[in-house]
Parts: sequence; structure tokens; C-alpha cells
Amino acid sequence: MSLKMRGDKKLLRQFRRMRDETQRTILAMSVREGAELVVSKAKADAPSRPGGGRLKKSIIRTTVRSTRTQVIEHIGYRKGVFYGRFQELGTKRHAAQPSLGPAVKDQRAKIVRRIADVFFAGIKRAVRT
Repeated sequence: MSLKMRGDKKLLRQFRRMRDETQRTILAMSVREGAELVVSKAKADAPSRPGGGRLKKSIIRTTVRSTRTQVIEHIGYRKGVFYGRFQELGTKRHAAQPSLGPAVKDQRAKIVRRIADVFFAGIKRAVRT
């Protein structure tokens, strides 16, 4: 998912004037919050058997790259839970039971809103200090 921030021009101008480290922190915090929405939805929707739940527990978010203009978050299964991709995509003998893809698709508007809210709140907080 790729986003371009638009909105309060004064706030965005202030963001561009901030130090690189401050920009990186605000952007990373915003994207992390959006990714956490996906993780929680995917965990809620992941299939599990009674007494199991290893697949749900293995869904994680990892920051792959963070710069002042770009943050890449990876949401997937922890190493050691190799069958997560089989559940997500299916096999020739087992129908797919996806949870990651639908979590992003179902929450897209909520994710964008959350990222924007945290982003602009971070700018306001940084400007005040």
C-alpha cells in the first residue's frame, strides 16, 4: 500500500522543515500504527483449532526500511511457522484460508485514517516542543 499525504499545508510545510530524525520518527510511528491494525485484524481472523492458536500468535509486524520519506513494514508469519503461507494461499489439496490479505483489504480506509491521524498528531506534538 502506498500513500501520499495531503492536508493541512501549514503542517506539511512544518514537517518538511523538521530535522531528518524527527521526520523519520513521526513517519515510522504513523505507519507502525497502521500496520498494527492489520496485525490485530489478521490475528482475529486467522484460523485455529481448539487448543491451538500458534498461527495467530505467529503473525508479526517488522520494519524493513525507514527513511525520512519512506517506511516499509512487513506483516507476515514468524519464522518456524512455515505453514502460514499454505493457509494464506492454499495448496492443491487444501483450500486457502487467508487472513493477512483480507485484513489489509477490509481495513484499508481505517488504516489510511489511522496513519494520517498519528502523522498529523506527531507533527503538532513536535512543533509544540
